[in-house]
Amino acid sequence: IVKIGIWTAEGLAVDWIGKNVYWVDSLLDQIQVVNFEGTFTATVLKDDMHNLRALALDPAKGLMFWTDWQEANPRIERATMAGTDRKTLFRVLDVPSGGWPNGLVCDFSAERLYWIDAKSDSVHTMTYDGFDVRLVLRDAHNMAHPFAISVFENYIYWSDWRQTKIFRANKWNGTNVAIIEDTSNQPFDLKIVHSSRQPKAIKNPCLNNGECSHL
Repeated sequence: IVKIGIWTAEGLAVDWIGKNVYWVDSLLDQIQVVNFEGTFTATVLKDDMHNLRALALDPAKGLMFWTDWQEANPRIERATMAGTDRKTLFRVLDVPSGGWPNGLVCDFSAERLYWIDAKSDSVHTMTYDGFDVRLVLRDAHNMAHPFAISVFENYIYWSDWRQTKIFRANKWNGTNVAIIEDTSNQPFDLKIVHSSRQPKAIKNPCLNNGECSHL
């Protein structure tokens, strides 16, 4: 649906309510959006971005989240899906030996974020507002270089580039680690296909493009 204006697309996320696709471009240092038909594109955010990696949306709440690998200040940020009300939720250097925030996913039912830090080989979670930050799992045996992450019901799922495997563990305490798939490649992303991963909104926050003239 988009053939021009893309340089290095990293994270990609679907707004199934507003029928748009969002992505981060790590070369242009921008978050961009296009509608499903490919007839309209826009830059949502572009300032103070340095090394974008992952992107996650909660369209029912009208929120987007992303990770930035900036060496001096790796972090997780939040804004509305129109690019307003931007704020830093978590500075990844606060994680011991941390600094490479890779995968990021929304847990819609709990209104929490889960993310992977590949430098410290760990999984963390916090609320959408950046509170109640918890370490879920740090496991050198099962996390040689974790990259993508997803969540479904009571489990988190992640891919590991060095082990070329997909793992699963309890999303609250990191127990019951299991290998789900032994792959022969390095998955860049991981998605759970289920109706609960695309909940319907009671009220569409993006109705009429969220009343935003630039979208």
